[in-house]
Amino acid sequence: MHDAGDFVTQRGIVPKSSGFQEGDQVVVVAGWRDGTCRHCHIGNTHICPNVRWPGFGPYGGFAEFIPVPARYLIKVDSRLKFEELAPLTDAGLTPYRGVKKLRDAGALGPNRVLGVFGVGGLGGYAVQYAKLLGGGAMIVALDRNPDNLAVAQEDGADHIISIKDKSSADVARELSKAMGQSDFDAIIDCAGARR
Repeated sequence: MHDAGDFVTQRGIVPKSSGFQEGDQVVVVAGWRDGTCRHCHIGNTHICPNVRWPGFGPYGGFAEFIPVPARYLIKVDSRLKFEELAPLTDAGLTPYRGVKKLRDAGALGPNRVLGVFGVGGLGGYAVQYAKLLGGGAMIVALDRNPDNLAVAQEDGADHIISIKDKSSADVARELSKAMGQSDFDAIIDCAGARR
């Protein structure tokens, strides 16, 4: 039984309380947590031991339709193309979680400096999320590749530092000159490399 405000899709009922309307463009969250384990309770849903992955199991990745609980749908702007949306529900979630955790821990905000190491795919998202969620934190992008640094600047980095052939002391001096401090208040490491 459903309310008069609910609508029925080809495969199920979408409750009015979900906030969705028929025809909304949505993306599906990549991993569905159980919501009951200790990891879920402290916000580490990405390491839930009982996570379910849409596209695996009875409804495979080639299925025309899959049932999705409304809590795992995110309404998106209908002007965005599918190829623009796909990375946001996968690679985009990695730096989003990191920036959100830093923000929630009080590490971001005015007079704070966030270093984003490695500004390829993940780091590019980290710069953008930090600008949106960082509460005025200054964003410094660090990379070896000048093209990546140029993109980071276009994406909103307040300062860029090339780390190619530089020591940690060199980077600290450049950071001090640019930001007035020689170390970061927070770091997002999207490179996973020593140098």
